[in-house]
Amino acid sequence: MRITSGSARGRRVPLPRGVDLRPTSDKVKQALFNVLAPLVPGAAVLDLFCGSGNLGLEALSRGARSAFFVDRQRRCVESARAAAETFGFAGSCQWLCADWEQALGRLAGGEQRFDLVFLDPPYQSGLGIRALQNPDLVAIVAPGSASRVVLEHDASQPPPILSAFQPEKTRAHGGTALTFFCPALSAPAPKVPHAD
Repeated sequence: MRITSGSARGRRVPLPRGVDLRPTSDKVKQALFNVLAPLVPGAAVLDLFCGSGNLGLEALSRGARSAFFVDRQRRCVESARAAAETFGFAGSCQWLCADWEQALGRLAGGEQRFDLVFLDPPYQSGLGIRALQNPDLVAIVAPGSASRVVLEHDASQPPPILSAFQPEKTRAHGGTALTFFCPALSAPAPKVPHAD
C-alpha cells in the first residue's frame, strides 16, 4: 500500500500492528482520487475512520491544505501520525483518538469545516450510513459545490437515500464501491419551465 501520486508518491503507508484492517487498495484509491482530482488542492480533509491514514495521507500528497485523522483505536492514530511525520506532513495534520460519533460532536462544536470527508468503516458495520445521517456531519461539511463526502462500501449494497447529501455518482471496482455525495443545498436546482 503506497501513496500513488504527488509529493510523497511511491512512499509506503505502514499498517498499524495488531489491528485488523481492510485498507483501501491502491487501485481503488487511485480511482477515488481520479474523480476528486480538481477538488483536492487546497482542501481541508476529514479521514473519519482513518485506519492507517491511507486516504488522508494521499490527499495531503496531492496538495490538500490539511487533514484531520480520527479513529477509535489508538494504534491507528499513532500509525497515521508517524507516517505523516515521515512524509513531512505533520504540520498540516490533526489527530483524534475517539469514537466517530464523539469526534463529530466535538468537531461540530467548533469552527472547523471540511471540503472532503472520507468514510471507510468496516463494510458490514453500517457505520458509514449512520455517519452520513448524523446531523453533526452535515454541520461540518463546508457549503458549496466543491465539497464531497465519499463512502467506500460493499458493491452489493446500494448507496443510501439521504436528505442532507445527494449521491453524485457511484463507481464499482470489484467488490468495492465508491459513492460520492455532495451537500444537498449545493446540488443544481431543478429547472423551472417558463410560463407562457
